[in-house]
Amino acid sequence: MPINMDSPFSSMPLDALSMSSTGATGSSCIAGFEQLLKQLISELSMFLRGAGAGADAGGSSPGMQGSPGVLTTATGSPDITPSPASPPASGSTSGAGPTKVNLSEFGQLQLPSGSNGNVDTISGNKLSSYSSQYFQQNSNGSITFNVPSGGGAHTANSSFPRSELEENGSWHMSDGTTTLSATLSVDKLPPNGDIVIGQIHQKSVDGAKPRPPVELHYDNGNIVASIMDSNSPNAGRHDVTIATGVKPGQSFSYSMKLQPNGQLDISAAGQSKTVSLDPSFQKSDMYCKAGNYCQDPAGGSSVTFTGLNITHQKS
Repeated sequence: MPINMDSPFSSMPLDALSMSSTGATGSSCIAGFEQLLKQLISELSMFLRGAGAGADAGGSSPGMQGSPGVLTTATGSPDITPSPASPPASGSTSGAGPTKVNLSEFGQLQLPSGSNGNVDTISGNKLSSYSSQYFQQNSNGSITFNVPSGGGAHTANSSFPRSELEENGSWHMSDGTTTLSATLSVDKLPPNGDIVIGQIHQKSVDGAKPRPPVELHYDNGNIVASIMDSNSPNAGRHDVTIATGVKPGQSFSYSMKLQPNGQLDISAAGQSKTVSLDPSFQKSDMYCKAGNYCQDPAGGSSVTFTGLNITHQKS
């Protein structure tokens, strides 16, 4: 009986296979075969244990074949082990938003240069070709809004510097649904960590100081909407936290959607809240703003928008 020395069974005693040729008695022959059977069982058990260990290690063994990630057993049935889900991309948070900056809806850019009460502005028809240290148009189509350290000039009705776009024209809530949406990252924080990144503002009435019905803040990693209680000169404000844990440098999206009935849907970094504007705002001349409105007179803030858009849908 030929023996394959490469077989897992090659350690079997050779004399056990040749007992019939040695003149052994019937009883000794039976005993020999019992010993041989035990040896076979022992060797088979060792082989099967080795094959199982190989499969657990991701390798192949006799009787098992297949491609990585899918093991096919000896019976031919697939043993499919799901691959782990890919982790979220580093440096981004969930929430889809615009992928391009649309400057066509904006009528001017307010800069942190000039003098207090009389800041420098760039008109809307020049925005596409304008780039500076305060409004840096990048090669990938994004725009970085910068307020320098040490602060800068501020408008007549504010104490804070800004590099901020203002929508061209105005509208009423009853006109239809207006949505301001953006994709951005807050790259550098001022000392107090607070920047307004989007607004629904209103024009002055009878010379009174105009106050924004809605300001969307990035405040030390939290996205917070500050909302006027009513449209009156002494009205208070209340804060609604939309999202938390947004790190500096992380890309995220936000959206503010105002409907004719005053319903305001705000989403940011994959989270959303619905609030209502007071009916006293129905006759307000409103407009949107977006950019880097630094809430610290010390300045030193930077915000990059990779997407920005305003849409109006008539009732």
